[in-house]
Amino acid sequence: MRFSFSPVTNPTTMFLTLSDVVGLGSDELLRPVFALFVVSRIPDSGPAVVGIAMASYFLAKSVAQLPVAHLLDRIAGERDDFSALFFGRLAMAAGTALYLLVSQPVHLYLVQAFLGLAVALYLPSYLAIFTRHTRKAVAGQTWGLRYTMVDLMGATAAVIGGYLASSFGFAVLIAVYAGMQVVSALLVLPIRSRTRRPDGHRRGG
Repeated sequence: MRFSFSPVTNPTTMFLTLSDVVGLGSDELLRPVFALFVVSRIPDSGPAVVGIAMASYFLAKSVAQLPVAHLLDRIAGERDDFSALFFGRLAMAAGTALYLLVSQPVHLYLVQAFLGLAVALYLPSYLAIFTRHTRKAVAGQTWGLRYTMVDLMGATAAVIGGYLASSFGFAVLIAVYAGMQVVSALLVLPIRSRTRRPDGHRRGG
């Protein structure tokens, strides 16, 4: 089944963009109020705990990202890239849900490290597939459309996240956040039939 959107993009990059609009855009639900979330969940926490939590995420992501990218490059075809993309997104949803279990600093650090590993699995595969399926003649417009849509979603999510946290509490906010991550993973399923096999052909011919 083939889809038609606009001359700027194609079905593969469009679904990848929509996935990131929902997934990365929804990150802004929590990001603006993350420090408040930490203080509300962990007694006697403060800026140091938040700082170590963020460092845990970036350290795990930076350590794992390059080996994952190297492994994906060594395997022919895009089946491995799609699997890493899909399961990386699901892992991000699971990691987001784990925020509900946080009650001590070490819990937060472990969740943040897990999320870093999940992103390290997802990001290289996303970029690889997106780059291969982008038309060179409109590459700048395709990436520009993707970033614009993600940023607009992020702006909207930041407002909604603050409202959800203040009106319904962080448990509802986290539940909505995790649900959007699951939707983001499901949005990449339509591109499965368009990924290339090791022999260079797409699934389904």
